[in-house]
Amino acid sequence: MVTASSVEEMKIICQDRFKINKDQITIVLMTFTHYRNGKRNDECPKYNSVYRFSKDEKLVVFCFYRPKHICRYALWVRNATLTDQFPKHKAAMMFHRITELLGNHAVPIRRGCSSNYSKTCKCQGYETETCGATYNYGCAFSERNQGCKYKKSKNVNKFHLIDKGGCNKDANEKEIAGICNSVVDLTSQKLALGWPETFKSQVEMGKDAPSCRLGSDPTKCPYSSFTCCIDFSCHVHLDVNNVGDDVTGVYTMTRHGSSAYGRHRNSRIPNDEQFHVLASFRPYFANDQDLHQKLAEGRINVIDIRALKGKAAETSGGIAIALPHNSLSFECARHDHHATTFLRNPNRKDPTRISMVYYLAKNLTKPNHGYLPGESKVEDVAVQIKNEEDVAIDQSDTPPMQIVTDMDLPACKKCKLEE
Repeated sequence: MVTASSVEEMKIICQDRFKINKDQITIVLMTFTHYRNGKRNDECPKYNSVYRFSKDEKLVVFCFYRPKHICRYALWVRNATLTDQFPKHKAAMMFHRITELLGNHAVPIRRGCSSNYSKTCKCQGYETETCGATYNYGCAFSERNQGCKYKKSKNVNKFHLIDKGGCNKDANEKEIAGICNSVVDLTSQKLALGWPETFKSQVEMGKDAPSCRLGSDPTKCPYSSFTCCIDFSCHVHLDVNNVGDDVTGVYTMTRHGSSAYGRHRNSRIPNDEQFHVLASFRPYFANDQDLHQKLAEGRINVIDIRALKGKAAETSGGIAIALPHNSLSFECARHDHHATTFLRNPNRKDPTRISMVYYLAKNLTKPNHGYLPGESKVEDVAVQIKNEEDVAIDQSDTPPMQIVTDMDLPACKKCKLEE
């Protein structure tokens, strides 16, 4: 994503690209540990610290910090979150309509990250009709086709909903497509501002494949796919079916987002809330004084302060982010292990949190979804159920991205430090 030599330089870069006042930009330093630190013994998401936004923050950037380095690669952005993206009334409307349309007119998909490795956890809840769920729309990578899942479909329907008696299926599908494209258009605009090289690269990949892109103008959209998670607990994983340099966008909405309830660090915390977890990282503190100062300011909530000190810090759990309502995040989901925590009472028909995830799936670079003249096609309905199932493998045992040792970092001759 973005690199810098110092916090001050990172703020200047962000200010220049997003046109946000430096006083409204916060840089959160993190240190790399191991992705298993973000997992409990039962393989479900684990965290020990929670970052909460203040009402004045417009951009919060979470950076992997390489202690003692002074080169331009001392700070690496792993997550950047922009707040207050849509007008309040529009964000509230989208939350309500997605709850209605997907909660009642869509079939959830099966994902490898839905549960722990042994498939014994109840992180999605106990009730089949209301448990946490995830839905896929747009195009997606298919192992069978080695390209778009719609390659052999006669009638492509990127926003398929089920036909219930008394509802207008076509109108519902058109509405969910409109909401999706409205958010992906904004996400694309922000990606172009913050990471212009990535935006250009992802758009270029789709120059011959507009049929595999979202947005009001598919020829200028860097994203092919849309996953909507409703009260869904996502276990630690990598998005292995994304393109290698993909920057994923995540738009978040919460039930209590329209009020001060649980929105900022000084507001009352709700009884049930869901966090986004960067499993491979923990907060960086220069010393105990720095730790206690950040705790006093309310920037970081800590479950067990002892686990952030000394050798115990190596097993303290990932850093959780309390993403606020109407916020837009960017991260390297293909390279960084991530998760979302479980809710005590998940209910997709009356959800606590909805996240709209946009990404570019690999091998979606050919016209007409990759269909070649002469190939046989099948009825779309016949392959819909198969295509709706996420073929991503369980990432519980995927080796972590060793940022410090394996990542292709430039040699730090200036710093004269051994990695």
